Amino acid sequence: MYRYLRSRFGVVVGVVISGLIFGIGHAPELMLNATVTGCLFAIFYEKRGTLWMPIILHGLMNALLIIIFFFSAP
Repeated sequence: MYRYLRSRFGVVVGVVISGLIFGIGHAPELMLNATVTGCLFAIFYEKRGTLWMPIILHGLMNALLIIIFFFSAP
């Protein structure tokens, strides 16, 4: 989706809109954080030209959150 948006509207608008779409796909309490990270993922994709970096970062972030919640649970 980002590639289409970038080709149609440019890098900045593509990053912002794809980040917003990524954020909307998450729970309401996580939407702002997911929007920002979605923008970062699009920037990493733009710089690297491959989805591997955003995929790895997303997996690491999810794993870190799972570990934090696991060890903070009573």
